[in-house]
Amino acid sequence: MVESINPEESPASLRARGIQISSVRPYINWRPVKTTEEYEAVVALRTKAYAEAGKIDSEKNEPMRDKYDEDAHILAGWHFSKPVVSVRIMPHPSGTVWEHQQFISLDSPEIPPLTETAEVTRVCIDPEWRGYDLSKLLFQQMVLEIFRCGRRYLLGSSTTDLLPLYLKIGSFPTSLRYTYNDLGGGEHIIFVSDCIRVVNGYLISWPIWSVVWFDVQKQAVVEGILAPPPKLQALKLLFWGALKPVFEWIEARRRAKRKRR
Repeated sequence: MVESINPEESPASLRARGIQISSVRPYINWRPVKTTEEYEAVVALRTKAYAEAGKIDSEKNEPMRDKYDEDAHILAGWHFSKPVVSVRIMPHPSGTVWEHQQFISLDSPEIPPLTETAEVTRVCIDPEWRGYDLSKLLFQQMVLEIFRCGRRYLLGSSTTDLLPLYLKIGSFPTSLRYTYNDLGGGEHIIFVSDCIRVVNGYLISWPIWSVVWFDVQKQAVVEGILAPPPKLQALKLLFWGALKPVFEWIEARRRAKRKRR
């Protein structure tokens, strides 16, 4: 593990020089966007990431901003003054037309109460920072922010190829589908997550919980934004948490193998 990554460098540039890191956690600071300058930096990150993924026309170079940014909680992971990962979290007040409601009705028994749900969109990672554990770190910080907003459930959407990533950490697909022509077309699937039950160790395999949600559960309880589970479940979580180093080692080995391919 290198001690630091200079502001102008990234994991990709280190890798090109033969330097490998096991995790980007030590190099990222998490905080919501608060200033105009920070917001513009996140818009630039979005535009770069979505263009790289072929979801928008890179030749048009149109910044990815819209009206939903105005009242959203925009969370970003910062490497010095540069955002390298971001997500838009929207705990809409009653009567608001949700972003997904532009494309499909959310009046379905598969959808949790909207007043208890946060809508999540615009997930993006700088291409130079992909391939490590940044997605996991983003999910952890995103759920903590959802709890701080006073919401229990998460609602988002994904293309078919990325959906397994969300399902693996405790989300569930719905039967709701729509086509988002402005973001590369293709079918998008609505998914939901009961964040409280997932973070308290239900609805998810315990190896995944120990790696992804162990630290989140502890922090959320300490902050008072999550009630602790019943005693028996709490004992199970302590046991699962004790095995976290083992499963993190296995996860790191898998990532290293994927990088060598």
